[in-house]
Amino acid sequence: MRQPVETTMDRREELRAESHASIREAQQLMTGIRARHQDARPAEKKPVSDAFRARFK
Repeated sequence: MRQPVETTMDRREELRAESHASIREAQQLMTGIRARHQDARPAEKKPVSDAFRARFK
């Protein structure tokens, strides 16, 4: 038996809102992880030896 159109549209909106919420949650999680990662490991470049550079010329 088919559902009336209103209920399927409502359900679609509900699902859309849920997925948007979970996407937002995941994005916040990722930004938190990135921030922690950058705090933990400051970017430091190791000096490259001339012998190593010469191999890739």
